[in-house]
This record gives sequence, C-alpha cells and structure tokens, in this order.
Amino acid sequence: KEYLLEDTYSEEGITPERLFELLQLEVIISDEVHQEFHNVFKVMLYSNIRLFIGLTATLTSKNSRLEKMYHILFPETNRISNIVPYNKYISVFSVRYSFKNKRHIRYKTAFGYSQPIFETSILKHSVIRTNYFNMLRVFLEKAYLKRRKEGDKVLVFMRTIDMCRAFIEFLKSLTTFDGCVISKYTEEDDYDVLFSSDIIVSTLGSAGTAVDIPNLIAVLQTDNIDSVQSNIQSLGRLREIKGRNVYFIYFWTSDIPAHKIYNRNRHKLFSSRVKSITSVDYLSLI
Repeated sequence: KEYLLEDTYSEEGITPERLFELLQLEVIISDEVHQEFHNVFKVMLYSNIRLFIGLTATLTSKNSRLEKMYHILFPETNRISNIVPYNKYISVFSVRYSFKNKRHIRYKTAFGYSQPIFETSILKHSVIRTNYFNMLRVFLEKAYLKRRKEGDKVLVFMRTIDMCRAFIEFLKSLTTFDGCVISKYTEEDDYDVLFSSDIIVSTLGSAGTAVDIPNLIAVLQTDNIDSVQSNIQSLGRLREIKGRNVYFIYFWTSDIPAHKIYNRNRHKLFSSRVKSITSVDYLSLI
C-alpha cells in the first residue's frame, strides 16, 4: 500500500516488482486461489513472476464482475481441468422443516435474507430453540451416532458463534452423546480441535475451506447460503472412505422464501457432483 501511495517507497532499497528477482524465484503456487482474490490478483501483478499457478476447485461465482476478473487472470485457455473423472461418493439429504408459530422468526434486512438474524431469533425463543436443536439431534444420531466407529467424526456448520455455543451446550446436556468429545472450532480455537474431537461445531469461515478432517463420515449444514463456492467447498469437506457411506445433510424451511430458492439452487448445483440427493420432510413442527 505504501508503494502505491509513494513512488519513492522501497523496503531495504527494493521495490515489490524486484523482490522475486532478487530472491531468484520464478514460480508462485497459490492454493485456494479463489479466496481473497483481490489480494491474489495484486500479488501477481506486482510480483513480476515468470509463472503463477493457482489451485482451486471453485473458480466460479454468481457475481458477474468477479467472474470477469477470474477470466482475466485465468483465461479458459490457461486452465487445466477435468483431467480426472469426478468421483461421486457423497449421499446428500435435503431436509425441509416448518415452524408452528412463525411470528417469532426474523430473517429480513433491507438487503434481503440474513442468516445471523434468523439464528438470533431462534436462540431468543426457548421452545423454538429446543425444537430446532432436537431436529438436528435426530439427524446427528442417524447420520453419525448409530454408524460411529472408532475415530469417526461429524462436522456441523452454523453461522454465528453464539449458535455454535448454544448447540454444544444442548448436546452436552444429553446422555445420548456421553463419551463423545464435542467441541467448537472457530477462529479463537486451536486447530488441534479438528483432530481431537468427535463432534465439531463450526462455521463456514473457519472450517468450510482448506480444512481436511480425517474419518469425517457426515456433515450437517444448517447455514443457508446461495454462494456457489461456499456450497461446493462445504460439500468438499467430505472425503471418500472406502467401504463407508458419507452423508451431507442440509436443512431449510419452506416458511422462508429465500430458503426455498437456495434449496433449488443447491439441488441443481449438487446433482452432478454427488452419488444421490434425497428430499426429506421433518414431520415434527418446530
């Protein structure tokens, strides 16, 4: 930033475009190149490097301006893709639920749907909060507890840290999960939590990208999002485990218009990437 503001700026007599020349480096490899893309672009421009290699599974966006910048930095002719067959090993379950009393639920802002506001409204109403957590418990038991082997793990995505904490407190109050190490993993927690825990409750920002959790047999996705990248990345936390079924379960309510749109988009997005997609109606009203 200082270099851009002052033409005379240099660090130890070196300007940014001469740094890699001085270090005798010719290649940069950037993993998860779709993240912090503006900074990635600037680094490439000012590094004056011979070869820049970007790695990502999700160089796509619904943002037309961002999509344009992707193609400027990485033209189609410069991309290497589809060199191995897509391995379809994930079973996806789309779980629809409804609210018995919708007047306590909030989710709107001037800019549209807000997941943080939605989660806050659930936490504020004790009955709804308990019923919502019980719904998640049912699927946590089916997808994880009843199939669990030594070392198996499950990951639950939520949007807010308050929601993560409240759900962990709820799970720890149940004897059903005695013997399971239940932990929160957000930016304030140690990375080792991912390996020392059985049930991990986290956010997409913390564990949604570039995090590999061994023996992960299920992901429960409660964060309703419409981002192509975030949806594919959260699905991609599941790795193939030979001889085992791995489940991705996401939740949405038919009482919120945005959830219905997101569900349709997810269904379309996942259909070519997974082994199966099954729609499930949660019978109990929250």
